[in-house]
Amino acid sequence: MIKVNKKLQLLFPVINIFVAALNLHVSAPSCLPEGITFGSQAEINAFPTNYPGCTSIGGVVGINGPDIANLNGLSSLTSFGDNVFIYENPMLSSISGLSNISSVGGGLYIWDSPSLTSLSALSNLSTVAGSLEINGTSCSNLNGLENITVVGGDLRIGLNANLSSLSGLQNLTSVGGQLEIGGIPSLTNLNELANLTAINGLLVIVENPALVDISGLQNINPGTIQAPPGWTDEIIIIFNNPQLSQCAIQSICDALLNFGATANVYNNSSGCNSQSEIETACLLILPIELLSLQAQPQKTATHLTWRTASEAQNAYFEIEHSRNGVSFQAIGKVEGHGTTTEPHNYEHTHEHPGPGTHYYRLRQVDFDGQHSYSQVVSIDFPSLRDLESLALWPNPTMDIVNLGWESQEALEYVVTDALGRMLQSGNLVAGKIDLSAYPKGVYFLSLKTGNGMRAGRVVKQ
Repeated sequence: MIKVNKKLQLLFPVINIFVAALNLHVSAPSCLPEGITFGSQAEINAFPTNYPGCTSIGGVVGINGPDIANLNGLSSLTSFGDNVFIYENPMLSSISGLSNISSVGGGLYIWDSPSLTSLSALSNLSTVAGSLEINGTSCSNLNGLENITVVGGDLRIGLNANLSSLSGLQNLTSVGGQLEIGGIPSLTNLNELANLTAINGLLVIVENPALVDISGLQNINPGTIQAPPGWTDEIIIIFNNPQLSQCAIQSICDALLNFGATANVYNNSSGCNSQSEIETACLLILPIELLSLQAQPQKTATHLTWRTASEAQNAYFEIEHSRNGVSFQAIGKVEGHGTTTEPHNYEHTHEHPGPGTHYYRLRQVDFDGQHSYSQVVSIDFPSLRDLESLALWPNPTMDIVNLGWESQEALEYVVTDALGRMLQSGNLVAGKIDLSAYPKGVYFLSLKTGNGMRAGRVVKQ
């Protein structure tokens, strides 16, 4: 179980992270591959003189000084190549010197700068390859971060006494690590995170005394709420939010009921005081009770079957497919049964998915547009190297390719491109396939015979 002191370690990393990071050197895109630490306003002001023409610092940057009030001396910079630590600057009231920054090659950490009231100078920033942490400022919102759609590492927002809105994060779609919101006394909701669809770590919401609504997190893919390497405790952590009574949102319900996630939940309002309370509430709101989802090979196709025990306001199922288990695309749609307490069986066939591993999931959609995801199932089709070879000629070819296989019956064939996309299929009779309609490149032909599958590779010139 996670205790409060462990939460503090999660939310507010100690400064020695920065000290260790200073030992990392990165090749300089323009200057200072070894990095630099600014310890005073005079050093900030002297930067243009000491490093004329420098537009990008390659190494780790530290900004930490008792008299640093602004960063105007850094206005020539357009990017940072590594981590940037702006911490313990009691006088820092303006970061307008960073207004030309468009990318940070590492993480951006702004800690313990209580005079800072605005991040609007960061409006040109679109890339943060590492973590983004805003802790200990006096900002009332996060405006200035609107151009950031992806954070490569953790997103931690905490101990910002005046923060009443997460405005500025409304375009964020993906976080590459943990999502942590904590210690914000004026924050009432997380609505600006409604476009967030994926994280890659823990979900932590702690010590927000005014927080009443976390529905802005409902679009997160539940499979992306997961434990980092070596983590053995709960992955959903919600405690000391005394006004929060409703935690049964779609992403959390799916994570708990369909993905086997565990939660550490306490000291919230009634209804969100334990994992069991959340799960009970989830069972009342989930649109379907999914009993099973299976993927089975069927000749050259994948046959998907699933069964529901009950449905509530179920408009339809969208079948989604992926080659890597991360990025999914819709490949079909099956109508639901609305509201019913009777079990129902469903099926869908994905024709000619091609060799290799394929991943499938269901996106269930209500009549009001709300949706949830099923667990992911996978299936393997033999790769070309596992199949008996098929003689093809001429190879390379300009248009017609002959298949070295004779049969008295029509045989099923499939033509796919190098990305596994099916381009042509049918019953082969004459032993020839015309590739003239396709651009130059590599193509794969597979043929289903009475003795199994045969496949070959042909180059079109």
